[in-house]
Amino acid sequence: MNLIHEDNPAVAFSEFIFGVHEDESLVGSHLTSALVAGGFQGREGEVVPEMTNEVVNGITDRYIELYEHITGEKFQRAQCDDLAERVRTNIEKFLSTRK
Repeated sequence: MNLIHEDNPAVAFSEFIFGVHEDESLVGSHLTSALVAGGFQGREGEVVPEMTNEVVNGITDRYIELYEHITGEKFQRAQCDDLAERVRTNIEKFLSTRK
């Protein structure tokens, strides 16, 4: 396998580490594709386009797939009615272990 991918180093990495091909590459390329499709080029003054639920869900699914591939464990989605509260609670729990 060629570790130097002319267009995207993340693709070469994913092909080498995970044994996936360009169309299954790491999440970053999916996000980049969505941004470019929305007309975003990263230039000063540009507004990042809104991500549709379809794009967000696709990226989420890819992160879960990578997690499962790396860990060998099934990802368990947490039920969460109040995301901000869940994040706050988990941060506080983590910080309390650092004292």
